[in-house]
Amino acid sequence: MVRYQQAYNKAEKIIETCATPDHVTAAKRYVDFFFTSYSTPAKADWPHRLYDKTAYWDTPQAVAQCYDTLLYKLITKKNEITT
Repeated sequence: MVRYQQAYNKAEKIIETCATPDHVTAAKRYVDFFFTSYSTPAKADWPHRLYDKTAYWDTPQAVAQCYDTLLYKLITKKNEITT
């Protein structure tokens, strides 16, 4: 199993079990932690690092795709809970 796969699976489970908006907020923190755990800080010019996370982090393509997928699932879950 790939090194980040267990953390990805845990993030999916956390998102699936969200029942309140507070749970979604905590899940977002975990998803962001997943991203920073498997990325390396990069040197970027001042204005770009504020607006573009990819300019501030050196992230493997697979981790970036997982992060995008987790964000999509998180938004979907948030919309499901609030609607």
